[in-house]
Amino acid sequence: MGKRDCAYLRSSTLSELEYIAHYIHNKFPDRPDRQTWIGDACPQSGNCSGHPNGSHAGGQRLDINYFVIDDHNSTQYGISKEYPYIEVCDGEKVTSKFDWERNYYFIKKLVEITGNDTSRTCDAIQNYIFQKLYKQFGRTVGNEWYQMISGDIGTKWQHHRHYHLNMN
Repeated sequence: MGKRDCAYLRSSTLSELEYIAHYIHNKFPDRPDRQTWIGDACPQSGNCSGHPNGSHAGGQRLDINYFVIDDHNSTQYGISKEYPYIEVCDGEKVTSKFDWERNYYFIKKLVEITGNDTSRTCDAIQNYIFQKLYKQFGRTVGNEWYQMISGDIGTKWQHHRHYHLNMN
């Protein structure tokens, strides 16, 4: 769904994503759409245009849409005119469409598998999930969330519409 010249991922990265997607599907079988939408990944060599140097290089870095409570999980590009993208955050406020549980468990499983905790979201989403975790599980789990992912302030890199995953 992203740029055509930025559609390359290593087969090991795709296998890990597939494993995580199956995990989320099985953990939340009654949630509406269970597809995982990938935006920009990597070019065969170099970096994707319009992205910071090296952020989309090496076949293991990609943008992936958030899980939402709706009939499709397209939070950036939209699937078609009938299914436009769903706004989950304006950079400051997270909407009720945002499925915090699936997003939390997605990142948690990603970190368990890859050992990498350098993926990014926007700070509003990072703080929103922290508040939900704190309320449901307490401070320890909430604080662990802050160790799993970083949050950008504002909307410059569009992380209010997608995660930026670093899977190496």
